[in-house]
Amino acid sequence: MAIKILLDAGHYSGYNVSPVNSKYNEGDRMWDLHLLLKTELEAYGVTVDTTRSSKAADKDVYNRGTAGKGYDLVISEHSNASTTETTDYPVVIVPFNDKATTLGELIAQTIAEAMDTAQSGRTMKRTYVSGNNTYDYYGIIRGAVAVGAPGIIIENSFHTNPKMTAWLLDDDNLKKLAKAEAKTIAEYLGININGKTKTTSKCNFYKKSNIVNGSYCTLAKGTAVTIVEDQKNGWSKASYNGKTGFIKNTCIKNISGLSGYKKGIITKDVSLRSNTLVEKSTDTGFIIKKDAKVTIISTFTQNGRKWCNVKKKINGKSTDCYIVKSKVNI
Repeated sequence: MAIKILLDAGHYSGYNVSPVNSKYNEGDRMWDLHLLLKTELEAYGVTVDTTRSSKAADKDVYNRGTAGKGYDLVISEHSNASTTETTDYPVVIVPFNDKATTLGELIAQTIAEAMDTAQSGRTMKRTYVSGNNTYDYYGIIRGAVAVGAPGIIIENSFHTNPKMTAWLLDDDNLKKLAKAEAKTIAEYLGININGKTKTTSKCNFYKKSNIVNGSYCTLAKGTAVTIVEDQKNGWSKASYNGKTGFIKNTCIKNISGLSGYKKGIITKDVSLRSNTLVEKSTDTGFIIKKDAKVTIISTFTQNGRKWCNVKKKINGKSTDCYIVKSKVNI
C-alpha cells in the first residue's frame, strides 16, 4: 500500500513579514517550500496531498489536522520568530504521544545541516490540560492525532535571523532544503531512496512489462519517477504517484547506475524479515549465516534503528527483505 502524506503550508499568503528583511513573509515562502517537498516526496513514490489549494486561502488549523485522516503523516511547514536576531535553531514540534519524536529529531538535524545553523536542531512538545485530559497545544497536531495520524510542525530556523532569512529567500537553497527533508522522511518511512530519475521523453507507465496489458497513464517528459529495479529485459520496475508499474528503459536516463545496488557480507547470523515492524525475530523462516553475500538495495533508518533492504530468493522468487544494518559489512 502506498504511503500517504498530507502537507500543510503554515498560515496564508503575506502572513508574518520578516522584521529583518521585508522581502520575506512566512506564508508565501513556506507555500513554496511545501510544494517543492511535495514534488520530492512524489519522486519516491509517496502519495502527497495538501491542506489547501490556494496560498491565499486560510483554513482552521484543527481542520487542517483532521484532514489527515487516512494519511501516514501530516507535516506543516513554518519558519520561526524570536526577539533575538542570533537565534537560528531548527525545531520540530511533535505530538506528546511520542508517535513522531524520532522523525522530528532526524528532520531537525537535517535542517541544521542543510542550513548550516549555529545552533543545533531540536524537538519540542507543548500541551495544555482541560479537565482530566492533556492535549497537544497546536491545533494541526491536535487535529491529526484525533484522527490517528502523526502530525508535526517543522520550524525551518528563524525569519528574525538575517542570515537565515536571506538563506530561505534563495530559490536554490529552498530546493536543497526540500530535497534534504524528503530524503530524511523517506528513509524514516522505510522507502527505497535509490533510483530517482526523470523521464527523457513522453512515455507510458505500464501495469506490466508488456504493452498489451495496458498502462496506468502517460508520463510527460521530465516526470520524476523512482526506479525500483532494472528488469534486465529492456524494462524497469518503477514507482510513480503511489503506484508501482513498469517503464521502458529507453524513456529514462542513467538506467545502468540507478538502482545503486551494493554487495554486503554478513558478519553474524541474522534473521531475515519481511518488514521492519514485525514483532518476531524472523517471519520469513530464513536465517542468513555469517559470511554469506547479500545484495543491498538500500539502507535507511526507521524508528531510530538502521536497516538494510536486501534481495533474497524465497520459494524461487526474488523478494525484498530486511536485516539490521549492524550485522552487514557493506
